[in-house]
Amino acid sequence: MDQQEEKKNRTKNYATIANEIARNAKITLTCSQYNILLYLVSKIKRDDAPDTWYRVPFQELSAALCMDNSGTYYKLVKNDLKKLRDGRWCKAGNGEYLFSWLQNADYTDLVKVDDEGKMTTTGKLEISMVDKPEDIDEKKGSRWSGNIHYQFNAYIAQYLFHLTGNYTMIEIKQFVTFKHPRSIRLYMFLKSYIYKEKLENNEPIFVKKNIEELRKLMVYGTDKEYGSSVKFFNRDVIKPGVEEINTKTAEFHVDYVFEKDPYDKTYKVIKFTITKAGRAQAETARQKLEYIRKKRNTQE
Repeated sequence: MDQQEEKKNRTKNYATIANEIARNAKITLTCSQYNILLYLVSKIKRDDAPDTWYRVPFQELSAALCMDNSGTYYKLVKNDLKKLRDGRWCKAGNGEYLFSWLQNADYTDLVKVDDEGKMTTTGKLEISMVDKPEDIDEKKGSRWSGNIHYQFNAYIAQYLFHLTGNYTMIEIKQFVTFKHPRSIRLYMFLKSYIYKEKLENNEPIFVKKNIEELRKLMVYGTDKEYGSSVKFFNRDVIKPGVEEINTKTAEFHVDYVFEKDPYDKTYKVIKFTITKAGRAQAETARQKLEYIRKKRNTQE
């Protein structure tokens, strides 16, 4: 991809992540957290260093994600940022490391980030413990117009920075229509296998995945909670996820079948067939997005 095409894509708010994440990472996020994270990722530029600090106005974030630009929603965003910053232990080779998406997340006036991604403090930070977001003194008024400052975790940087191949580009506006995080996760997984040239030429793309591996990827839960039956996995995860994609995505259409093992006659593999979205599907997706944007505008 040349620089001119990449610049065009960046103006459309694309988040670029390594295929390793899209295809293999177990991600436990809500829809709101997915949307915020991917918008923050979309700010990464081609030559940015992994330790770059970023500054995003809250009004810009709320407009891009069709969120309510209010003080109440601002508190929810702060809670989501905290979740993205909190870590969980993950295995890596013979050891473990604490994984989180954000190394830092700040929204005070004491932190300043310049246009080159350098962070400075304008005063002494007072360290104190608060139990609830409302314990923090907010700016007066129902609208908050401050900035969010953040930096990505060093462990995740290799999957976000200086990607030259094997990556997935995800358009931010796509997610605002999804109502379930599993639909987003399935969309990310399938999108990583798409070749633009094949879609434009109406060539089908086939993706096969072991069912048990996909269950873990979709954070479906344990067998004790949901049962091991393919029937329930299809009912609770795959079918509703595919239906959301096929009604809310203008890019591609998905069909799928469960395939039996030829030896023990049990379902072991799910096969997805990805084709270019038809005109009717693309128009429906556009109308759903426009409806959400109009609904938000009437609330301002």
